Amino acid sequence: MIGLTMPERYLMRRTFRGIMVLGLASYALTVSIDFLEALRQVSDAEGAGTGDALALTFLRTPQLLMVLSPFVILFGTLLAFAQLARSLEVAVFRAAGFSVWRIVGAPVLLALAIGLFLITIVDPVTTEMAKEADQRLTEYKGRASLEERAFGEGLWLRQDIVGGDILLIRAGGVDLPNERFTDVTLWRKSPDGRLIDRFDGPVAELTERELFLTEASRMAPGEDRSELAGGVRFPTTFSLADIRRTSQRPEVLNLWNLPGLMQRIDGAGIPTEPYAQRLHEIYAVPLKLAAMAVIACVFALPIHARSGGIGRLVVSGIAAGFLSFILIQFSQALGEAGLIPVIIAAWTPPLITLLAGLSLLLFREDG
Repeated sequence: MIGLTMPERYLMRRTFRGIMVLGLASYALTVSIDFLEALRQVSDAEGAGTGDALALTFLRTPQLLMVLSPFVILFGTLLAFAQLARSLEVAVFRAAGFSVWRIVGAPVLLALAIGLFLITIVDPVTTEMAKEADQRLTEYKGRASLEERAFGEGLWLRQDIVGGDILLIRAGGVDLPNERFTDVTLWRKSPDGRLIDRFDGPVAELTERELFLTEASRMAPGEDRSELAGGVRFPTTFSLADIRRTSQRPEVLNLWNLPGLMQRIDGAGIPTEPYAQRLHEIYAVPLKLAAMAVIACVFALPIHARSGGIGRLVVSGIAAGFLSFILIQFSQALGEAGLIPVIIAAWTPPLITLLAGLSLLLFREDG
């Protein structure tokens, strides 16, 4: 609030009030709809009832609201400025010499602040809640866990080791309770792709950035039979916790654990594109919210409501917001499919929306 004039703080408070009203209304509507879905999901689960459905709804609703946050900003700003238009307060600001940029600046700054708060504080909490909801739903339905389903047929990993050698790891199974791999085969190759040796063992423990292969046997190219190597250790850049996270939906990972996870699993040969997409979508949230605030102001400023009425312009603003949201979702789908780079997929739609809104304001302000 430092550096803002009293009228700007007033506009920001009124906008925040409108956003809170829409946020509470969205929460109530989301809870009602998701509770019905949760009841359906637990209806066939033995021992699960209404209380379990309520718990699922409580855990999932905050993340659903994160998805709806652009609409909350859009409708909340529209509501606030529609009220200001009816009371002619914005017209008073204009008569007092306030430019449209100062009027629009208040809700845009508020949207940016809300976006930063959401991605740094709220989203990490909601992702943990959504993760717990996924686990509970899996238990209610009697399914194997997400990790068991992901690793049921084993997995392949890659690790660059000291000296430039490459380690290829195949685990026939993953013993999650005991945090180890079973039926393990490792191939060590030189930087030019030449096979150095092969290790086989019944069990490998992955702890403290180290892979320990017990009761290992070693065979080198040209040898007729393997020799007993005992316990063999290899350094790794990833842990079993990192591997477990790759079985989860990218949506249940947040700003604080995604960058490190991507760096570690990239060395293991695990594709990072879905996680990069999720990370850039998080980074772009403040810009998305600011773009929605600009769109709301374009259609809700009273200077544009003299002839056609506020209602028609509010509906136009809602339609523009929906078009922007569809563009964002379409671009994200292209990014997830690998058709366009994830940075372009995440940042282009909100940038286009923001620039289009600012262009309309510039045209209407300066003619």
